[in-house]
Parts: sequence; C-alpha cells; structure tokens
Amino acid sequence: MVNSDHTPNAGLIEYKKAIEPVQLVESTKTSAKFINRYDIISLDHLVCQYASASDVDGNNNTGSIAIPATVAPGQNFELQLPEITSSGGEVLLNISFQLKEATPYLEKGFEVATAQLPITSVASLQQPPSSNDKLEVNTSRNTLNITASDTTWTFNTLHGTLTSWRQKSVELISGAPKFDVFRAPTDNDAPQDGWDWKDKFLHLAKLSTRKVEWTQPSADVLTVTVHQRLAPPVLSWSIEATVSYTFRANESASIKVNGTPKGQNLPRTLPRIGLVMELPQDFQKTEWFGRGPGESYRDSKLSQPIGKYNVSAVDELWVDYEVPQESSNRTDVRWVSVSNSKTSLLAQFVEKDGRKLFDFQVSHYDMHDVAAAGHPYELRKKKKENVVLRLDAEHHGLGSGSCGPRTLDEYALLCEPFEFEVLLQT
Repeated sequence: MVNSDHTPNAGLIEYKKAIEPVQLVESTKTSAKFINRYDIISLDHLVCQYASASDVDGNNNTGSIAIPATVAPGQNFELQLPEITSSGGEVLLNISFQLKEATPYLEKGFEVATAQLPITSVASLQQPPSSNDKLEVNTSRNTLNITASDTTWTFNTLHGTLTSWRQKSVELISGAPKFDVFRAPTDNDAPQDGWDWKDKFLHLAKLSTRKVEWTQPSADVLTVTVHQRLAPPVLSWSIEATVSYTFRANESASIKVNGTPKGQNLPRTLPRIGLVMELPQDFQKTEWFGRGPGESYRDSKLSQPIGKYNVSAVDELWVDYEVPQESSNRTDVRWVSVSNSKTSLLAQFVEKDGRKLFDFQVSHYDMHDVAAAGHPYELRKKKKENVVLRLDAEHHGLGSGSCGPRTLDEYALLCEPFEFEVLLQT
C-alpha cells in the first residue's frame, strides 16, 4: 500500500475509496441516495460540496448541498442534486464529503468520501470536419505517398507500416503504429497469469507481415490492408491479424484491427490488446477526458474520477515503482491528445460509428525494457527520447495475485477473437 519512503501508492488510494464511510446507493437526474457506513457516529461532522466535470467546459459548476441532520449509522439519506448548466459534451457531477472542522490529525476540508454521477450520456465521437478535397496518391517501390491538403502520409508496403505522418512541416510519428499485446507483468501477475504468459513465451512474440494490399474506393478515401501474424519463435500458437488503415481527405486516419488467436498452447489470457507507437520527443503535453489524474485499471479505478486532465510533461504521468512493472495506465478514456507547440495528435476509439471507451499510457519507456529491469536505476538507463504512446482497446485487470486470488474472470482479458478501431486526427 505504501512505498519504502512511506508515500502512498495507487493501491492505498483505491483502498481509501473502497472503505469510505459514505457511499452512493442509487441516483436519478434530480436526487441521489447515500448510506452512512460509520458504526457509531452520525454525519454531522461533514459538509457536502459539488463540482461538475465536462469535456467541453472543464469544472465550472460548484457549490454545496445540505446534509440532513443526525444521519444515524447504517441509515440511508437523500440529497437533492443541483441543476447543472453546460454548453455541451458529456457532463458529470462530482460529490465530495469533507470534514467540517479540523481534527488532531486531519485538516479542515479533508475529503472523506466521494461519488460521481452522470448528468448526460457519453458524448458522441469528435468527427473531423468534412472535406470536398481529393486524396493524391503516388506510388514508388514499396512506398505509398498519400497527400490530403496539409497532411502527407508515407506507407511502407513491404513491411506494412505507416512510417511518416507530416502535418505541414511537423512530423508526428517517430515509430510506426503496430498491433501489440504485451505489457510488463506486475507483482500480482507473476504467480498466475504472468507465469502463463512467460510459459507461453508471449514476451518473445514478434509481428510479421504476410501480405499488403491497397484500394481506393473513392477519390477521398484510400484503404491499405495488412495481413500480419503475431507469434513466439517456439510453440504452435499465433494471433492472425488483419490491420486496415483508412486515409481520408479530411486529414484523418483510422486503424482497424481484427485478430483471431489460433493453434495449440494458447495463453489463457492476454495482457492487453491495442496499438503502440512513438512520437517525437517534443510531444510532451498530454490532455485527456477519462479517469484520472492517477493511474487506473479496469478492476482498480473508482478512486480516479472521470474528468478533463492535462500535464505539460510526459514524465508527470509515469509511476516509478520500486520494482519496475506495468504502471501509469489510464482507463475509461473518451479521447486523448498529445501535442507539441505546433500541432497535436488526437486519438479516439470507434464502435459502430460511436465512441468506445479505451485505455492509454504515455511514457518514455518500452514495456519490454520495463519488464527486463530489476531496479529503477536499470530502467532509467533505457529511457527513450521519443514519446511512447500506447492505445488499448482492452486491458487485463490487476487482480491481487501477489497475496490473494488472480484477476477475476469478469476483469480478465481472455484469449479470444477481437476487433477494435482507432481514429487519429490532428
């Protein structure tokens, strides 16, 4: 729960949320029912504050809500919710129960419990503006050069990789996007799921390209289809993947991946399913709408409320565990933008023309380097200048395998056929 210097880690923050003494029972758009989980005291020592969260406005509706007097231990009580105004987008209401007065060990205003209530539904996909322009496509040996207004993409048809994306004079890609399922094992992974991944040589799995083909169904769209195989150098299992890149005249590109695990000795679960790519080192500002500000995973996330967050340097997102391992993931993300002083790259996941929630990680580390390091100083020697952006459609939960049961099946990423699509735009 704490590091060797006694600073709390994500586990302790999540534990505080799990045992909070005031918990949400149910809610409507106008009211919310809570329960006092204290054993012997009422809630008269607390005040209730609220603030709205929006991907358009940020936090701009604030105020307080009166708590009924003398709410007994174990008793339910109801709060009338304020009317929230917003100029659009997804809106949520954050409720905070805080100490009314200081105690010998806690300051006035210390947050005892929280809740987050949806005011509107998840906002629709941020679509790039429409365009009547046409794509210009030039071919040379093993290369496609695709131009749309101020954007130029370069695609290597031999290796099936997007090697360049230039927006005017700015290069957005230092390392081509690629399909990937690996993440560094955690202490919780090691005894069970992590052991299975190692036994199946998942960490040695390499991506190979079998076939590349491209078509232009209309003047403003070009589709490149890459047939790939992810497999370790031994054993008899693989993931057969079809990766489709769609370039549009509105200067957006989407990457759709269909994967099918095949063969014998397949791992029971996969660490993650997504893409990994590298951006130039000056792409430092990261902004997202999802859970934060700290790290979160599908089975360890309720302590991190959904909101609009940003950092000015990628290193601010990194969680430096004393034994290097998977960290710094953010989940339930609606969109993420990584930018330099001139331009930005916006990523969203698409599901049936709508928005799909996803996970991301931004760092200066390759996950294979993280897995290989035994101490932080060893990992820091492998720190990359480029920014590593990981975009995940699904992620295997953390579980508690280091001291308890492995990841529950409801949070496990089972090794089954999958499909996801990422929309990228500047």
